[in-house]
Amino acid sequence: MLLYINQDSSGSKLFFENYVQQAEKASISIVKLLCEQALFSYESRIRLTKTKFRVNTKIPVYVNQSIFLMPSKSPKQYDNIWLNYFAIVGYHPYQSSVVVLLKNRSEIVIKQSFRVFQNKMRLCEAILSYIKQVDEDIL
Repeated sequence: MLLYINQDSSGSKLFFENYVQQAEKASISIVKLLCEQALFSYESRIRLTKTKFRVNTKIPVYVNQSIFLMPSKSPKQYDNIWLNYFAIVGYHPYQSSVVVLLKNRSEIVIKQSFRVFQNKMRLCEAILSYIKQVDEDIL
């Protein structure tokens, strides 16, 4: 399972439960490729999520049932970290940041206020609820 994506000087690192993979592409490029593999564009997902949920910044990107990426900052910023919502098992405030506990029992510190992080987690829950409802309505 993908835990998070972190950009570095030589591209990006993709952190999985049991290993780390180096990529030559920027993290935003990797997110866009994941979207395209799921047969939609990053831009369309962002635009429609903004419209439906009335949010304008740090928009989470639902890719599939195992990847739901939340940016810690603006996706255009170099030090943005893309956290996989499905890999998060807990979180708590630490000074002016948030410590996030992941499925593999590792932790990552996100430089973001606890309140902002909580709101993004709630937004992800609302998006998942919406997707589930739409799926049920179709069937």
